[in-house]
Amino acid sequence: MEIIKKIFIERTKTLSFYLLLGSLALGIAGLILYIATGKTEFTPELSVALISILSVGIALNVGLLFVDFSLGNFFLYAVLLIAWLQYFNVQINYITNILVGIDNTSLTAAFVFMVIITLLAWIAALIAGILCHNKSVVKGEQKI
Repeated sequence: MEIIKKIFIERTKTLSFYLLLGSLALGIAGLILYIATGKTEFTPELSVALISILSVGIALNVGLLFVDFSLGNFFLYAVLLIAWLQYFNVQINYITNILVGIDNTSLTAAFVFMVIITLLAWIAALIAGILCHNKSVVKGEQKI
């Protein structure tokens, strides 16, 4: 309890901290959304790779809330970007069917929300990394 109190109450909160919180919430929402709606007629099973990548991103995000490591934000950005791209890779049959228009399949809300949620998660991680890195440059610190 003391650790949580120290992190969320006593620690000076910066904009990058709140962006990391938002990225964490969006990452968890994306993982839940994918697990709930990932099985379709075009993808008969859930992608273990996508679930693993999102889980690593969530774990890294939680770790970055506890430790101020500016380079870690860019690792988080890279992991969430890879998760976003992996989602397109998993849904390639669905996307192809929409583009070709074989059976008049249209975009589903789950697909659109998943793309938007993961996109916002990795953009928030990128901005948090930029702000955290700029903070160290302005102070004259070398944090690498």
